[in-house]
Amino acid sequence: MPLGGHGPRSINPILADTEELILEQAHITRVFPATTDLTCTLTANAVAHNWSAWAEVQDSGGAKLSDLNGSQVLHFSSIVIEWCSDTDKLYQIELAYGDDKIAIAPLRIISGDKNFLPPIQQMRIRALTIVIGEKIYYRMMCETGGGTCKVSFRYHYHD
Repeated sequence: MPLGGHGPRSINPILADTEELILEQAHITRVFPATTDLTCTLTANAVAHNWSAWAEVQDSGGAKLSDLNGSQVLHFSSIVIEWCSDTDKLYQIELAYGDDKIAIAPLRIISGDKNFLPPIQQMRIRALTIVIGEKIYYRMMCETGGGTCKVSFRYHYHD
């Protein structure tokens, strides 16, 4: 043990933590949906300022984001808001996984022109990894009822 009687007894935990930090900074980032002919649309509750029911995240071809979480630990890097149905309106999105809807990320965006925000916004997600085999859900609300957003996700795997 180092002088002073504190600190790790071995360098191994520090090396493991360093490897994890390196993985977070340098990894292959994947995209969902995986091809340009597919979209992923999130839909808000029909009543303004109310959460939609939880729904599993899927693309326009029916592929579920959860299917990518079958054999490796998955970690979100970011979400890209590609288009919103209502301009100059606030949207809130919650992402979660599992039957208990364990929080991944709460997100708040504004779409539109008046606030000089770009039509495409990317928000980093810094949540913990998602447990292998768990389903991935979203729910959304908007200032106007029934608002929709087309999004894509950036994610990577942990070995």
